[in-house]
Amino acid sequence: MREREKPSMPKRGRHRKRTRQPGRRAKDTTPSASLDRRAQRNNDRVSRSWRFHAVALTITCCLGAALYSNSLDGGFIFDDRFNIEANPFILKVTELDWRQLYDAATKSPSPRPVANVSFALNHWFGRLDVTSYHVVNIVIHLLSGILVYFLASLTYHLSFDTRYRDTASVGDRTIGWMALFAACIFVAHPLQTQAVSYIVQRMTSMATMFYLLALLLYIHGRLSHHSGRRWALWAGGLISWLAAMGSKEIAVTLPLLIALYEWYFFQDLSRQWLRSSMKYFLAVGVVFVLVMVVFLGTSPLEKILSGYERRDFTMGQRVLTQFRVLIHYISLMLLPSPSRLNLLHHIPTSRSLLEPITTLFSMATVTGLVGAAVYYARRQRLISFCVLWFFLNLAIESSVVGLEMIYEHRLYLPMFAFSLAVPYGVYSLRSKQAAAPALIAVLVILGLGTSTYVRNWAWRDAVVFWHDVISKNPQSPRAYNSLGLVLQRRGQITEAIEHYHRALQIDSDYAPAHHNLGRTFLEQGKIAAAAEHSQQAVHLDPNLPEAQMGLGQALESQGNLEEAIEHLRQAVQIRPHYAQAHYNLGNILAGQERMAEAAEHYRQAVQIKPEYSLAYNNLGVVLQRQGRLAEAVEQYHQSLRIDPDQSGVHNNLSLALYDLADVHAEAGRFGEAISTASKAIEAAMAAGNEGSTRKIRARIASYRESASERKPDR
Repeated sequence: MREREKPSMPKRGRHRKRTRQPGRRAKDTTPSASLDRRAQRNNDRVSRSWRFHAVALTITCCLGAALYSNSLDGGFIFDDRFNIEANPFILKVTELDWRQLYDAATKSPSPRPVANVSFALNHWFGRLDVTSYHVVNIVIHLLSGILVYFLASLTYHLSFDTRYRDTASVGDRTIGWMALFAACIFVAHPLQTQAVSYIVQRMTSMATMFYLLALLLYIHGRLSHHSGRRWALWAGGLISWLAAMGSKEIAVTLPLLIALYEWYFFQDLSRQWLRSSMKYFLAVGVVFVLVMVVFLGTSPLEKILSGYERRDFTMGQRVLTQFRVLIHYISLMLLPSPSRLNLLHHIPTSRSLLEPITTLFSMATVTGLVGAAVYYARRQRLISFCVLWFFLNLAIESSVVGLEMIYEHRLYLPMFAFSLAVPYGVYSLRSKQAAAPALIAVLVILGLGTSTYVRNWAWRDAVVFWHDVISKNPQSPRAYNSLGLVLQRRGQITEAIEHYHRALQIDSDYAPAHHNLGRTFLEQGKIAAAAEHSQQAVHLDPNLPEAQMGLGQALESQGNLEEAIEHLRQAVQIRPHYAQAHYNLGNILAGQERMAEAAEHYRQAVQIKPEYSLAYNNLGVVLQRQGRLAEAVEQYHQSLRIDPDQSGVHNNLSLALYDLADVHAEAGRFGEAISTASKAIEAAMAAGNEGSTRKIRARIASYRESASERKPDR
């Protein structure tokens, strides 16, 4: 029998003819159909990507909002008062007037126009309601977190592309989770609280937000294949950088960081590119010099050195100490327990490399980290970039500029490097347990978030806050002085004086505590003690305008008017926009019958502080004495618009209107005289002055009689 043939199987590589199954449409294999399917797959991928972005950003924003929800009631603290609460150019902004906004931008104590305008708009919206200020700060923080997410996503893609030559080996979803982890670290890290809950440090957070936006726009422009779109993105980046510079000068490093980013992630660390890009680096240098001239003037070295006039350390000592500060910053990033966080850290000044010995060790560590970052740049590109980002973005505030030694908010921008490095490190340590990186990420965010929430409780109340500062830095005279100020504003005068004295026990040459004691004793009528402490404050810090004004007031109380005038003039010379000093100077000059000078200082006071009702009243008194009755009446009205319940001002208004009515009557304008005198009666009644009311009514009767006598006979 013949063996039955087996059906032949198609050979590998050959196309097998498929039979069409009943009810099934044949697949279209034309080129256009293939393109359609590819486009559909790409659209599906983009759709999934944007869905993931939406979820990631929702998580980031909800996390940040929850962690800072307990900080909304925190009041103005420390430099908030000088820059916002008592800043006359912020307080002036009660309507959307571009001139008021311009003054707030350009004349405020800190030369940071973009941040100042944001404070002015806050005041226009909610006056001094702190909640609105905190809401804006939190929104800026969340926007920065969103920018960190997108920057991290792009940077991880570029980093893995460079390392593996194929991002697909890592996966878009993996990179997405890493970027989300980075954003959550940035939003949840407790070190960020000082730049968010401390209202005035919006300057730092806003500068960082615009800085990150500018970098993101540069990267997108760099990746764009369309010339017009690329230049539009770069133009937006330039505008964003200028906004960052207008928020705080730390943004000056952006051109250098863009060059570093380009070299690391687009030029594959090519030395040839470095050599061929010298023109670019020269341009960056020119821009840096121009920025220095704009912010520091034509003598930047002199401006930098002037910052040391009020410091108890030299430039060399500051530079040496900063190596220890940098190591302390790193330790705070790694171990950010609320018990280690403080507004005023105590860092003893380094007198030499060996005093203390930790200066030498810190210098060696910082040098080693930077050297390792450069040496291992090709093998650990992203970690190397993060190390350089961290140190370069601290170069302004941790170098020769005569600033305070240490503040946590200076880590807000460098935190991007930490946020970028940690997820990458966790990914690099991945094991066969797929859930391990996710578990680590959750634990890290829980730990950071809990610490942030706990830390924010300290920012809610000024007394609690300063007690917290003192508990962590009991040798800080500034902390005791600041606590004394808060207690004095709350009427706890005895406790305030105790804290001022405690500040002087720690540092007998601390001028602000002497000034506050002098001011307090003056209010208590202890003139001799007030003059003594005020003299000491001026001796220790002649450039402290509050001390000059306090001494002027004490000397006035002692009857030394010429010396008082001299010190008050010093106060307004140091701070031209010092409304209270102008007001006090006007009072003394008016008492000496120097009416023209007094009027000028009162005008200065109300121009600086439009809500200064007492200054309007006193200006009215001076104008009335000069016989400028109509102008005096207007000033009294201004004072009463601000505070209608001032019986003294109502009385002054009544007298001015009474005199003005007489002027009209003498000119034969009896109708105007009667009308003006009637208004004088209203003012006298508001003042509760029955005697003036009867007197004015009698005068009105005489006006009517005189008017009837002048009527021609019919």
